[in-house]
Amino acid sequence: MNRTLTVAKYDFENSRRSFMLWGVVGLFLALVLLLTVVPGLLDNDIPGEFVVTIITPVAGIFVPLTAVIASYLSIAGERESGQLNILLSLPPSRRDIVLGKFLGRTAVVLGAIVIAFVVALVPSLLLYDGFPAGSFLLTMGLTALLGLAFVGIAVGISSMSTTRTRAMAPAVGVVILFATGLWGGLITALNFIADAGLDVSLSESVQNLLRFISPSQAYSRLFNRLVQPRLTESVGGSATVPDISGQPFYVQDWFVFLLLAAWVVVPVVLGYLRFNGADLE
Repeated sequence: MNRTLTVAKYDFENSRRSFMLWGVVGLFLALVLLLTVVPGLLDNDIPGEFVVTIITPVAGIFVPLTAVIASYLSIAGERESGQLNILLSLPPSRRDIVLGKFLGRTAVVLGAIVIAFVVALVPSLLLYDGFPAGSFLLTMGLTALLGLAFVGIAVGISSMSTTRTRAMAPAVGVVILFATGLWGGLITALNFIADAGLDVSLSESVQNLLRFISPSQAYSRLFNRLVQPRLTESVGGSATVPDISGQPFYVQDWFVFLLLAAWVVVPVVLGYLRFNGADLE
């Protein structure tokens, strides 16, 4: 475990030198600051719940982008440069390297998320009426899980790739597919093709299951069911959460949470298995 933590510390310090990463993080923080400060300066009657509502869609795009940029070259970059062979000549094993890289990049992404939420917290306390502490913390936790999911995907891709180019293509594809809403559009198109071409209509539950395979879609679903009703009720509104108790298990909130959590673990395990059997010469 000490060797894993040593790799994680080395990797954390190394990843901080990425100008592209900090460019994206800087843009994320600037956008959060702009969206949370300007409305509060223009209108003193906006409730604090607004901050949580406005930061969520921004995080839904920038957190996956930050996680992938931070992680997709974690192993493939050093493998191509030859630094990985030097690292493997030292005590860390391949398992130590994969797990250490995952922990190091996780620290970077979680740090960016915490900073973004602190940036949103300050104007929330100073400019808005009330502060929904519980909803704010729950949203930050869900956003952290979203970040971990994309770190897991990107580290898994990097573990399976032999060069920077081979890591970049699927990493960019993951962001486009999952973080832009394209995945949901593909499910809608699939249902249309099945209905029009094969005269087979996918049930709403099956369509939802396919949608929730996307980490971003699962994140949005959990926010809409766990956080948004609390925000609505705290400003005096009436929150109606659809009853899904009679629907299949794979559309229940707990299963959607497991789907999102699976992205943290499964890609890393698959990447390690591929990396462990690879010839690095």
